[in-house]
Amino acid sequence: MNTLENLSPLAGLRTADASVALANQLWPTDPEQIAQSQRWQRLLQARLGSERADSSYFQVQQRLQALSDKLLEQEQTRGSLTLSYLKTQVYQMQSELNRETPLEELLRQLAVSVEQQQPASPVLLKQIDERWNALLSRYHQLTQQAAPAR
Repeated sequence: MNTLENLSPLAGLRTADASVALANQLWPTDPEQIAQSQRWQRLLQARLGSERADSSYFQVQQRLQALSDKLLEQEQTRGSLTLSYLKTQVYQMQSELNRETPLEELLRQLAVSVEQQQPASPVLLKQIDERWNALLSRYHQLTQQAAPAR
């Protein structure tokens, strides 16, 4: 149990990578091995493809900081901002956040279903699986780039 408890969420991906590398070493010209290795690479790319480097949180944080700075500046100079300007800024931030539902929110929705003893929506479960796989694949890719000798 201790081993499982301390197992990285990347263990499955790392095991698959190691298996593909070993097969490539043992049978470098075998057509089946080549096909399976290519299939694995396509699968990884497909999973990554659904997860762009989402920076909406970071962008909204920057926009909030800029708006806060602007409000402070206006307060210090006894200036003013129009309601229209403020509404536009808030709308743009909301739009940025609504571009894609974060995994945490999807999990919260699942928790609500569970608490209400309702069956989980297959669409919700699929969204969670896709986001989870995409984030895990992105994490895997970044750890490989950060420490190629792993």
